[in-house]
Amino acid sequence: MNCQQTSLRKKLVSEMSGLDKKVGNEISRLEQKIMELEQKMIDEVSKLRVEMARNHASLIRWMFILWIGQIGAIIGILLAFFK
Repeated sequence: MNCQQTSLRKKLVSEMSGLDKKVGNEISRLEQKIMELEQKMIDEVSKLRVEMARNHASLIRWMFILWIGQIGAIIGILLAFFK
């Protein structure tokens, strides 16, 4: 090997190691962003579940109120019918 080839190889190795470091840093940065996004998703899903539970409880409450009203109306109709 001549001197020029050795110099080019050293330069190539140096550039490749620099690129490896840059790629490694970029991968680490992207992994951090992914973890942040996952945490945000977990938080939003938790908020959504809490909201769904509130809505479910409210819906059940209104269902019982309507059932009681319907039973009262049916009893009133039956009492009027049998008198």
